[in-house]
Amino acid sequence: MLAHSPPLPLAIDYPGRSDGFTTEDEEGITLALRHRGRVRRIRLELRFSYLQRLILTIDGEFPMLDYHDFAPRANSHRHNLIFPETFRAPHLRHLITRGIDLSRRSSLLMTYVDLVTFSLRAFHAYFSPNDLPNWLSHMPQLETLRASLPFDFPSRDIERKLLLTPITTYAMLPNLRWFEFEGVSTYLEALLPRITVPLLETFRILFVDEHTFSTQNLSQFMGTIEGFRCSSAGFGFDYNFVVAWVHTLKEANKLTFIMNFCSPLDQQVAQIAQIFRAFGTVSSAVEHLSLDHGKASPLKASYKVDPARWYKLLLGSFSSVKSLYLNDDPVEDISRSLQSDDGGFHTELLPELKELSYFAGVRRNDPGEALTAFIDARQNAGRPVTLLRV
Repeated sequence: MLAHSPPLPLAIDYPGRSDGFTTEDEEGITLALRHRGRVRRIRLELRFSYLQRLILTIDGEFPMLDYHDFAPRANSHRHNLIFPETFRAPHLRHLITRGIDLSRRSSLLMTYVDLVTFSLRAFHAYFSPNDLPNWLSHMPQLETLRASLPFDFPSRDIERKLLLTPITTYAMLPNLRWFEFEGVSTYLEALLPRITVPLLETFRILFVDEHTFSTQNLSQFMGTIEGFRCSSAGFGFDYNFVVAWVHTLKEANKLTFIMNFCSPLDQQVAQIAQIFRAFGTVSSAVEHLSLDHGKASPLKASYKVDPARWYKLLLGSFSSVKSLYLNDDPVEDISRSLQSDDGGFHTELLPELKELSYFAGVRRNDPGEALTAFIDARQNAGRPVTLLRV
């Protein structure tokens, strides 16, 4: 039937039904891939063994191919897919690679000058911090970059490799708007001095299995983004996962910065304090701050946060905050962090604070009552704050 159809563009799309993948399915996809001059889109999410056979059929040139995504459903295998030596796609604009060994075909990436989307997920390969900028330097139209590098060896091994890797390549990405990174902070610290992204609008980081972070180059990198000035920040704490974000409210400054990492709740607050203290002027410009434990947080004493850690977060990072919003559990935790050892209150915290609002859900006792004494102390110190329950 396909052989006798009109020469219209073909889209080959098989998203994730490996359990039902049949011989007929494989034969149909193989037949479609043979019509190289008509294939515009390929998206296959299958078991590695199936993809390993199918990727061998994309040899030759695909002159109309615009979108390419080969995605193994599971990363339990110990090998990467490899592009055939003869594969060419001169007009490719969207390349999503998951479990594909690009180091074996790095010269191929340098031909994708029209790419606007590049997503790299490496399962079992190490890329030098010079490799990625070298590839990116040949992609001047790039608008979206996702680099997921959860290396399956310890970060100390990465650190040793990075110390021996001098900076030899740079990439200017004048059109990049979206940048996501997943991996270890030491690798990101090595990568950031090698790329320039003046018009970035969304920057998202997921740090994997780390308790301490390197942030010097990250702080400098954010300072190079044109016109960026952070005006609001928020932290969503779960019992083993935290999401942090900062963004601007003015239309002229659009950057949204998002950071995710996994750790116990008490450590999350300490880690956030460490990172945002290092951000310096980025953090000190924040005027609106929100703290949220989230609905999934278990209400157990073992998940409570040491008040001293909340104190360090608020004191060391956010000196310009004018409005603070607390959701659920942080209300009680923050109220304890405001109290000093002598029974008084830390009125020096958040010196610019004008409004403190909170949401406590449906509770028998209003935890906001614990904040009233702090509000009174601020009033007596000549720094009045309005308390609101929302």
